[in-house]
Amino acid sequence: MKYLITLSIILLVNLAKAQTVYTLNQCIEAGLKNNLQIKAAENELLKTKYQVGEARSALLPQISGALDYTYYFDLAVQALPASVFGGPQGEFIFSALGVQQITAAKVDATLQIFNPQILIALKAVKVAGTINATQLRKTKEDIAYNISSTYYNLLTLYQTADLLDSNIVNLNKLITSTELLAKNNLAKRTDVDRLILTRKGIEVQKVNITTSINYLLNLLKLLMGMNQTEVIAINQTNTTSTTAISTDSSAITKNISLELVAIQKAIKVIEQKSIWAAYIPNITAFGSYGSQAFNDAFKPFERLSNKSYPVSLFGLKLSVPIFDGGNKHYRIQQKKVEIKNTDIQYTQLKQQLQTELSNAIAKYNSSIEALRLEEENVSLAKRIFDENQLLYKQGLIAITDVISTQNDLLKNEANRLKAIVSIKQSVLEIQKINGSILNN
Repeated sequence: MKYLITLSIILLVNLAKAQTVYTLNQCIEAGLKNNLQIKAAENELLKTKYQVGEARSALLPQISGALDYTYYFDLAVQALPASVFGGPQGEFIFSALGVQQITAAKVDATLQIFNPQILIALKAVKVAGTINATQLRKTKEDIAYNISSTYYNLLTLYQTADLLDSNIVNLNKLITSTELLAKNNLAKRTDVDRLILTRKGIEVQKVNITTSINYLLNLLKLLMGMNQTEVIAINQTNTTSTTAISTDSSAITKNISLELVAIQKAIKVIEQKSIWAAYIPNITAFGSYGSQAFNDAFKPFERLSNKSYPVSLFGLKLSVPIFDGGNKHYRIQQKKVEIKNTDIQYTQLKQQLQTELSNAIAKYNSSIEALRLEEENVSLAKRIFDENQLLYKQGLIAITDVISTQNDLLKNEANRLKAIVSIKQSVLEIQKINGSILNN
Protein backbone atom coordinates (compact mmCIF):
# COMPACT_ATOMS: atom_id res chain seq x y z
CA MET A 1 0.00 0.00 0.00
CA LYS A 2 2.89 2.32 0.79
CA TYR A 3 4.31 1.63 -2.65
CA LEU A 4 0.99 2.48 -4.26
CA ILE A 5 0.82 5.78 -2.38
CA THR A 6 4.35 6.66 -3.52
CA LEU A 7 3.48 5.71 -7.11
CA SER A 8 0.34 7.85 -6.96
CA ILE A 9 2.35 10.83 -5.69
CA ILE A 10 4.82 10.42 -8.55
CA LEU A 11 1.98 10.26 -11.06
CA LEU A 12 0.37 13.37 -9.56
CA VAL A 13 3.67 15.25 -9.78
CA ASN A 14 4.02 14.26 -13.43
CA LEU A 15 0.48 15.32 -14.17
CA ALA A 16 1.16 18.63 -12.50
CA LYS A 17 3.73 19.41 -15.17
CA ALA A 18 2.60 21.17 -18.30
CA GLN A 19 1.38 18.52 -20.71
CA THR A 20 -0.21 18.47 -24.12
CA VAL A 21 -3.23 16.31 -24.81
CA TYR A 22 -3.14 14.72 -28.27
CA THR A 23 -5.92 13.25 -30.35
CA LEU A 24 -5.09 10.36 -32.67
CA ASN A 25 -4.99 12.64 -35.73
CA GLN A 26 -2.65 15.03 -33.93
CA CYS A 27 -0.35 12.16 -32.99
CA ILE A 28 -0.22 11.00 -36.62
CA GLU A 29 0.39 14.55 -37.88
CA ALA A 30 3.26 14.99 -35.42
CA GLY A 31 4.73 11.62 -36.42
CA LEU A 32 4.55 12.38 -40.15
CA LYS A 33 6.30 15.68 -39.49
CA ASN A 34 8.98 14.71 -36.97
CA ASN A 35 9.67 10.97 -37.21
CA LEU A 36 13.33 10.35 -38.11
CA GLN A 37 12.55 7.41 -40.41
CA ILE A 38 10.36 9.70 -42.50
CA LYS A 39 13.06 12.39 -42.57
CA ALA A 40 15.56 9.82 -43.84
CA ALA A 41 13.10 8.68 -46.56
CA GLU A 42 12.56 12.32 -47.57
CA ASN A 43 16.33 12.73 -47.89
CA GLU A 44 16.47 9.68 -50.16
CA LEU A 45 13.80 11.27 -52.35
CA LEU A 46 15.80 14.51 -52.46
CA LYS A 47 18.88 12.49 -53.39
CA THR A 48 16.99 11.09 -56.41
CA LYS A 49 16.51 14.61 -57.79
CA TYR A 50 20.28 15.07 -57.81
CA GLN A 51 20.74 11.65 -59.43
CA VAL A 52 18.43 12.73 -62.25
CA GLY A 53 20.57 15.83 -62.72
CA GLU A 54 23.68 13.66 -62.76
CA ALA A 55 22.23 11.37 -65.46
CA ARG A 56 21.05 14.36 -67.52
CA SER A 57 24.52 15.94 -67.41
CA ALA A 58 25.84 13.14 -69.65
CA LEU A 59 23.77 14.65 -72.51
CA LEU A 60 25.51 18.02 -72.18
CA PRO A 61 28.96 18.96 -73.55
CA GLN A 62 31.87 17.80 -71.41
CA ILE A 63 34.59 20.47 -71.40
CA SER A 64 38.00 20.28 -69.77
CA GLY A 65 41.16 22.36 -69.85
CA ALA A 66 44.83 21.41 -69.45
CA LEU A 67 48.13 23.20 -69.02
CA ASP A 68 51.22 21.15 -69.80
CA TYR A 69 54.84 22.10 -69.13
CA THR A 70 57.63 19.73 -70.19
CA TYR A 71 61.37 20.17 -69.85
CA TYR A 72 63.78 17.56 -71.29
CA PHE A 73 67.14 17.31 -69.52
CA ASP A 74 68.23 15.02 -72.35
CA LEU A 75 66.38 15.02 -75.67
CA ALA A 76 65.63 11.70 -77.26
CA VAL A 77 68.06 10.91 -80.11
CA GLN A 78 66.61 9.88 -83.50
CA ALA A 79 68.37 7.79 -86.14
CA LEU A 80 67.87 9.46 -89.56
CA PRO A 81 68.99 8.04 -92.94
CA ALA A 82 72.02 10.02 -94.18
CA SER A 83 70.69 9.80 -97.74
CA VAL A 84 67.90 12.21 -96.82
CA PHE A 85 70.54 14.90 -96.39
CA GLY A 86 72.60 13.87 -99.43
CA GLY A 87 74.83 11.38 -97.65
CA PRO A 88 75.68 7.82 -98.63
CA GLN A 89 73.09 5.07 -98.59
CA GLY A 90 73.06 2.78 -95.59
CA GLU A 91 74.47 5.31 -93.18
CA PHE A 92 72.58 7.19 -90.48
CA ILE A 93 72.80 10.52 -88.79
CA PHE A 94 72.05 10.52 -85.07
CA SER A 95 70.47 13.72 -83.91
CA ALA A 96 68.35 15.00 -81.04
CA LEU A 97 65.30 16.65 -82.57
CA GLY A 98 63.12 19.24 -80.92
CA VAL A 99 63.75 21.66 -78.06
CA GLN A 100 64.20 21.11 -74.38
CA GLN A 101 61.18 23.12 -73.19
CA ILE A 102 57.58 22.78 -74.43
CA THR A 103 54.64 24.68 -72.94
CA ALA A 104 51.13 23.83 -74.06
CA ALA A 105 47.60 24.88 -73.09
CA LYS A 106 44.37 23.47 -74.52
CA VAL A 107 40.62 23.07 -74.06
CA ASP A 108 38.97 19.75 -74.97
CA ALA A 109 35.24 19.18 -75.52
CA THR A 110 33.09 16.11 -76.20
CA LEU A 111 29.37 15.81 -76.92
CA GLN A 112 27.22 12.70 -77.14
CA ILE A 113 25.27 13.19 -80.36
CA PHE A 114 23.56 9.81 -80.31
CA ASN A 115 23.82 7.39 -77.40
CA PRO A 116 20.59 5.51 -76.50
CA GLN A 117 22.17 4.04 -73.35
CA ILE A 118 22.37 7.50 -71.76
CA LEU A 119 18.70 8.22 -72.55
CA ILE A 120 17.64 4.88 -71.06
CA ALA A 121 19.82 5.47 -67.98
CA LEU A 122 18.06 8.81 -67.46
CA LYS A 123 14.70 7.08 -67.64
CA ALA A 124 15.89 4.43 -65.16
CA VAL A 125 16.90 7.11 -62.65
CA LYS A 126 13.49 8.77 -62.94
CA VAL A 127 11.74 5.44 -62.27
CA ALA A 128 14.07 4.90 -59.31
CA GLY A 129 12.81 8.26 -58.05
CA THR A 130 9.29 6.86 -58.22
CA ILE A 131 10.43 3.99 -55.99
CA ASN A 132 11.79 6.44 -53.42
CA ALA A 133 8.56 8.46 -53.50
CA THR A 134 6.53 5.27 -53.04
CA GLN A 135 8.86 4.10 -50.27
CA LEU A 136 8.33 7.43 -48.53
CA ARG A 137 4.56 6.85 -48.67
CA LYS A 138 5.06 3.34 -47.28
CA THR A 139 7.20 4.68 -44.42
CA LYS A 140 4.52 7.24 -43.60
CA GLU A 141 1.87 4.54 -43.72
CA ASP A 142 3.88 2.30 -41.38
CA ILE A 143 4.38 5.17 -38.93
CA ALA A 144 0.66 6.03 -39.04
CA TYR A 145 -0.19 2.36 -38.46
CA ASN A 146 2.20 2.01 -35.50
CA ILE A 147 1.00 5.27 -33.94
CA SER A 148 -2.65 4.25 -34.33
CA SER A 149 -2.01 0.80 -32.87
CA THR A 150 -0.12 2.26 -29.91
CA TYR A 151 -2.82 4.89 -29.39
CA TYR A 152 -5.62 2.30 -29.33
CA ASN A 153 -3.69 0.12 -26.88
CA LEU A 154 -3.22 3.15 -24.65
CA LEU A 155 -6.93 3.92 -24.75
CA THR A 156 -7.69 0.36 -23.71
CA LEU A 157 -5.16 0.49 -20.88
CA TYR A 158 -6.55 3.78 -19.61
CA GLN A 159 -10.04 2.36 -19.61
CA THR A 160 -8.81 -0.80 -17.93
CA ALA A 161 -7.18 1.37 -15.25
CA ASP A 162 -10.48 3.20 -14.75
CA LEU A 163 -12.22 -0.15 -14.51
CA LEU A 164 -9.79 -1.31 -11.84
CA ASP A 165 -10.21 1.94 -9.92
CA SER A 166 -13.97 1.46 -10.02
CA ASN A 167 -13.62 -2.06 -8.67
CA ILE A 168 -11.29 -0.87 -5.91
CA VAL A 169 -13.88 1.75 -4.90
CA ASN A 170 -16.60 -0.91 -4.80
CA LEU A 171 -14.39 -3.24 -2.78
CA ASN A 172 -13.54 -0.47 -0.30
CA LYS A 173 -17.24 0.09 0.26
CA LEU A 174 -17.79 -3.64 0.67
CA ILE A 175 -14.81 -3.90 3.06
CA THR A 176 -16.18 -1.05 5.17
CA SER A 177 -19.65 -2.61 5.40
CA THR A 178 -18.16 -6.05 6.11
CA GLU A 179 -16.00 -4.66 8.91
CA LEU A 180 -19.15 -3.23 10.52
CA LEU A 181 -20.86 -6.57 10.19
CA ALA A 182 -17.83 -8.31 11.70
CA LYS A 183 -17.88 -5.93 14.70
CA ASN A 184 -21.50 -6.94 15.28
CA ASN A 185 -20.62 -10.63 14.86
CA LEU A 186 -22.68 -10.76 11.69
CA ALA A 187 -19.65 -11.57 9.51
CA LYS A 188 -16.29 -13.24 9.95
CA ARG A 189 -12.97 -11.42 10.14
CA THR A 190 -11.73 -13.76 7.42
CA ASP A 191 -14.38 -12.26 5.13
CA VAL A 192 -12.75 -8.85 5.56
CA ASP A 193 -9.30 -10.38 4.96
CA ARG A 194 -10.49 -12.07 1.76
CA LEU A 195 -11.89 -8.81 0.46
CA ILE A 196 -8.64 -6.99 1.31
CA LEU A 197 -6.65 -9.74 -0.44
CA THR A 198 -8.87 -9.34 -3.51
CA ARG A 199 -8.34 -5.58 -3.45
CA LYS A 200 -4.57 -6.01 -3.22
CA GLY A 201 -4.67 -8.28 -6.28
CA ILE A 202 -6.49 -5.59 -8.21
CA GLU A 203 -4.02 -2.97 -6.95
CA VAL A 204 -1.15 -5.09 -8.31
CA GLN A 205 -2.94 -5.19 -11.66
CA LYS A 206 -3.23 -1.39 -11.49
CA VAL A 207 0.53 -1.08 -10.94
CA ASN A 208 1.19 -3.29 -13.97
CA ILE A 209 -1.27 -1.28 -16.05
CA THR A 210 0.44 1.97 -14.99
CA THR A 211 3.82 0.58 -16.05
CA SER A 212 2.41 -0.48 -19.43
CA ILE A 213 0.85 2.97 -19.91
CA ASN A 214 4.21 4.68 -19.27
CA TYR A 215 5.92 2.28 -21.65
CA LEU A 216 3.42 2.93 -24.44
CA LEU A 217 3.54 6.69 -23.86
CA ASN A 218 7.31 6.58 -24.33
CA LEU A 219 6.86 4.50 -27.48
CA LEU A 220 4.27 6.96 -28.76
CA LYS A 221 6.66 9.86 -28.18
CA LEU A 222 9.37 7.98 -30.08
CA LEU A 223 7.04 7.37 -33.04
CA MET A 224 6.00 11.04 -32.96
CA GLY A 225 9.64 12.13 -33.03
CA MET A 226 9.37 13.82 -29.64
CA ASN A 227 11.89 14.18 -26.82
CA GLN A 228 11.36 11.60 -24.08
CA THR A 229 11.46 14.34 -21.42
CA GLU A 230 8.24 15.89 -22.77
CA VAL A 231 5.03 15.15 -20.89
CA ILE A 232 2.07 14.18 -23.05
CA ALA A 233 -1.38 12.69 -22.65
CA ILE A 234 -3.94 11.33 -25.10
CA ASN A 235 -7.55 12.27 -25.57
CA GLN A 236 -9.57 9.50 -23.92
CA THR A 237 -12.99 10.40 -25.32
CA ASN A 238 -14.90 7.91 -27.46
CA THR A 239 -12.69 5.06 -26.31
CA THR A 240 -15.39 2.50 -26.97
CA SER A 241 -16.43 3.68 -30.40
CA THR A 242 -15.97 1.30 -33.32
CA THR A 243 -15.36 2.06 -36.97
CA ALA A 244 -17.36 0.85 -39.93
CA ILE A 245 -15.22 -0.44 -42.80
CA SER A 246 -15.54 -1.33 -46.45
CA THR A 247 -14.92 -5.00 -47.22
CA ASP A 248 -14.35 -4.40 -50.96
CA SER A 249 -11.46 -6.74 -51.88
CA SER A 250 -10.74 -4.85 -55.13
CA ALA A 251 -9.14 -2.05 -53.11
CA ILE A 252 -6.15 -4.32 -52.54
CA THR A 253 -4.60 -3.01 -55.78
CA LYS A 254 -3.82 0.23 -53.89
CA ASN A 255 -1.47 -1.61 -51.54
CA ILE A 256 1.91 0.14 -51.55
CA SER A 257 3.90 -3.10 -51.43
CA LEU A 258 2.24 -4.16 -54.69
CA GLU A 259 3.11 -0.77 -56.19
CA LEU A 260 6.75 -1.24 -55.23
CA VAL A 261 6.94 -4.65 -56.91
CA ALA A 262 5.35 -3.22 -60.07
CA ILE A 263 7.93 -0.40 -60.13
CA GLN A 264 10.75 -2.88 -59.60
CA LYS A 265 9.54 -4.76 -62.68
CA ALA A 266 9.52 -1.51 -64.67
CA ILE A 267 13.13 -0.88 -63.67
CA LYS A 268 14.17 -4.38 -64.77
CA VAL A 269 12.48 -3.82 -68.15
CA ILE A 270 14.43 -0.56 -68.52
CA GLU A 271 17.66 -2.35 -67.58
CA GLN A 272 16.93 -4.94 -70.28
CA LYS A 273 16.44 -2.14 -72.83
CA SER A 274 19.70 -0.58 -71.74
CA ILE A 275 21.53 -3.82 -72.55
CA TRP A 276 19.80 -3.96 -75.95
CA ALA A 277 20.88 -0.37 -76.57
CA ALA A 278 24.51 -1.48 -76.33
CA TYR A 279 23.99 -3.18 -79.74
CA ILE A 280 23.26 0.21 -81.32
CA PRO A 281 26.14 2.36 -82.68
CA ASN A 282 26.68 5.68 -80.95
CA ILE A 283 28.15 8.92 -82.26
CA THR A 284 30.36 11.29 -80.30
CA ALA A 285 31.63 14.71 -81.40
CA PHE A 286 34.93 15.94 -80.06
CA GLY A 287 37.09 19.01 -80.46
CA SER A 288 40.18 20.64 -79.04
CA TYR A 289 41.82 24.04 -79.23
CA GLY A 290 45.14 25.12 -77.76
CA SER A 291 48.60 26.51 -78.37
CA GLN A 292 52.20 25.45 -77.92
CA ALA A 293 55.35 27.43 -77.18
CA PHE A 294 58.98 26.30 -77.25
CA ASN A 295 62.35 27.21 -75.78
CA ASP A 296 65.84 25.66 -75.97
CA ALA A 297 66.61 26.37 -72.30
CA PHE A 298 64.93 26.24 -68.89
CA LYS A 299 62.91 29.41 -69.14
CA PRO A 300 59.30 28.62 -68.08
CA PHE A 301 57.98 32.10 -68.80
CA GLU A 302 59.76 32.77 -72.12
CA ARG A 303 59.10 31.60 -75.67
CA LEU A 304 61.42 31.32 -78.67
CA SER A 305 60.88 34.34 -80.87
CA ASN A 306 58.01 35.28 -78.49
CA LYS A 307 55.70 33.09 -80.52
CA SER A 308 53.03 30.50 -79.76
CA TYR A 309 51.59 28.08 -82.27
CA PRO A 310 47.89 27.20 -82.30
CA VAL A 311 46.70 23.58 -82.34
CA SER A 312 43.02 22.82 -83.04
CA LEU A 313 40.93 19.90 -84.20
CA PHE A 314 37.34 18.68 -84.58
CA GLY A 315 36.11 15.18 -85.18
CA LEU A 316 33.28 12.66 -85.04
CA LYS A 317 33.58 9.20 -83.59
CA LEU A 318 31.29 6.35 -84.57
CA SER A 319 31.45 3.38 -82.19
CA VAL A 320 30.01 0.15 -83.61
CA PRO A 321 29.73 -2.93 -81.36
CA ILE A 322 30.66 -6.00 -83.39
CA PHE A 323 31.21 -8.98 -81.13
CA ASP A 324 31.44 -9.32 -77.36
CA GLY A 325 31.49 -13.08 -76.99
CA GLY A 326 27.74 -13.20 -76.23
CA ASN A 327 28.05 -11.06 -73.10
CA LYS A 328 25.03 -8.86 -73.84
CA HIS A 329 22.95 -11.85 -74.97
CA TYR A 330 23.39 -13.67 -71.68
CA ARG A 331 22.78 -10.50 -69.64
CA ILE A 332 19.50 -9.97 -71.52
CA GLN A 333 18.44 -13.56 -70.78
CA GLN A 334 19.17 -12.97 -67.09
CA LYS A 335 16.93 -9.89 -67.11
CA LYS A 336 14.14 -11.89 -68.74
CA VAL A 337 14.32 -14.40 -65.88
CA GLU A 338 14.33 -11.57 -63.31
CA ILE A 339 11.24 -10.03 -64.93
CA LYS A 340 9.43 -13.39 -64.79
CA ASN A 341 10.35 -13.75 -61.12
CA THR A 342 9.04 -10.25 -60.45
CA ASP A 343 5.71 -11.26 -62.01
CA ILE A 344 5.65 -14.32 -59.77
CA GLN A 345 6.50 -12.15 -56.75
CA TYR A 346 3.65 -9.77 -57.63
CA THR A 347 1.13 -12.62 -57.97
CA GLN A 348 2.35 -14.27 -54.77
CA LEU A 349 2.16 -11.00 -52.81
CA LYS A 350 -1.32 -10.28 -54.16
CA GLN A 351 -2.54 -13.72 -53.09
CA GLN A 352 -0.96 -13.23 -49.67
CA LEU A 353 -2.63 -9.84 -49.25
CA GLN A 354 -6.00 -11.25 -50.33
CA THR A 355 -5.63 -13.95 -47.67
CA GLU A 356 -4.64 -11.38 -45.03
CA LEU A 357 -7.58 -9.19 -46.04
CA SER A 358 -10.03 -12.08 -45.76
CA ASN A 359 -8.63 -12.96 -42.33
CA ALA A 360 -8.77 -9.33 -41.18
CA ILE A 361 -12.39 -8.98 -42.33
CA ALA A 362 -13.30 -12.24 -40.61
CA LYS A 363 -11.57 -11.06 -37.44
CA TYR A 364 -13.42 -7.75 -37.65
CA ASN A 365 -16.80 -9.42 -38.00
CA SER A 366 -16.11 -11.90 -35.18
CA SER A 367 -14.89 -9.06 -32.94
CA ILE A 368 -18.09 -7.12 -33.60
CA GLU A 369 -20.12 -10.16 -32.56
CA ALA A 370 -17.83 -10.77 -29.57
CA LEU A 371 -18.33 -7.16 -28.43
CA ARG A 372 -22.11 -7.56 -28.60
CA LEU A 373 -21.96 -10.74 -26.52
CA GLU A 374 -19.48 -9.29 -24.00
CA GLU A 375 -21.68 -6.22 -23.49
CA GLU A 376 -24.56 -8.55 -22.66
CA ASN A 377 -22.26 -10.53 -20.34
CA VAL A 378 -21.14 -7.36 -18.57
CA SER A 379 -24.74 -6.32 -17.96
CA LEU A 380 -25.61 -9.78 -16.64
CA ALA A 381 -22.46 -10.03 -14.48
CA LYS A 382 -23.10 -6.58 -13.00
CA ARG A 383 -26.66 -7.51 -12.10
CA ILE A 384 -25.50 -10.75 -10.46
CA PHE A 385 -22.77 -8.91 -8.54
CA ASP A 386 -25.21 -6.28 -7.25
CA GLU A 387 -27.69 -8.97 -6.20
CA ASN A 388 -24.99 -10.99 -4.43
CA GLN A 389 -23.88 -7.96 -2.47
CA LEU A 390 -27.42 -7.57 -1.15
CA LEU A 391 -27.70 -11.28 -0.40
CA TYR A 392 -24.39 -11.21 1.46
CA LYS A 393 -25.48 -8.25 3.60
CA GLN A 394 -28.61 -10.24 4.43
CA GLY A 395 -26.42 -13.18 5.45
CA LEU A 396 -27.82 -15.48 2.77
CA ILE A 397 -24.54 -16.22 0.92
CA ALA A 398 -20.83 -16.39 1.77
CA ILE A 399 -18.32 -13.67 0.95
CA THR A 400 -16.60 -16.04 -1.49
CA ASP A 401 -19.69 -15.88 -3.68
CA VAL A 402 -19.46 -12.07 -3.77
CA ILE A 403 -15.76 -12.20 -4.61
CA SER A 404 -16.40 -14.79 -7.32
CA THR A 405 -19.10 -12.71 -8.99
CA GLN A 406 -16.93 -9.60 -8.61
CA ASN A 407 -14.10 -11.42 -10.42
CA ASP A 408 -16.56 -12.55 -13.11
CA LEU A 409 -17.64 -8.94 -13.63
CA LEU A 410 -14.04 -7.75 -13.89
CA LYS A 411 -13.21 -10.55 -16.33
CA ASN A 412 -16.21 -9.78 -18.56
CA GLU A 413 -15.46 -6.08 -18.55
CA ALA A 414 -11.84 -6.85 -19.51
CA ASN A 415 -13.05 -9.13 -22.32
CA ARG A 416 -15.28 -6.32 -23.55
CA LEU A 417 -12.28 -4.01 -23.77
CA LYS A 418 -10.28 -6.71 -25.59
CA ALA A 419 -13.10 -7.00 -28.14
CA ILE A 420 -13.02 -3.24 -28.70
CA VAL A 421 -9.27 -3.12 -29.28
CA SER A 422 -9.56 -6.20 -31.51
CA ILE A 423 -12.08 -4.32 -33.68
CA LYS A 424 -9.80 -1.29 -33.91
CA GLN A 425 -6.77 -3.42 -34.75
CA SER A 426 -8.76 -5.27 -37.43
CA VAL A 427 -9.77 -1.94 -38.97
CA LEU A 428 -6.13 -0.85 -39.00
CA GLU A 429 -5.09 -4.10 -40.70
CA ILE A 430 -7.77 -3.73 -43.37
CA GLN A 431 -6.83 -0.10 -44.01
CA LYS A 432 -3.15 -1.00 -44.27
CA ILE A 433 -3.80 -3.86 -46.70
CA ASN A 434 -6.04 -1.62 -48.83
CA GLY A 435 -3.48 1.19 -48.77
CA SER A 436 -5.99 3.60 -47.26
CA ILE A 437 -4.64 4.11 -43.74
CA LEU A 438 -3.41 7.64 -44.50
CA ASN A 439 -6.81 8.55 -45.95
CA ASN A 440 -8.55 7.81 -42.66
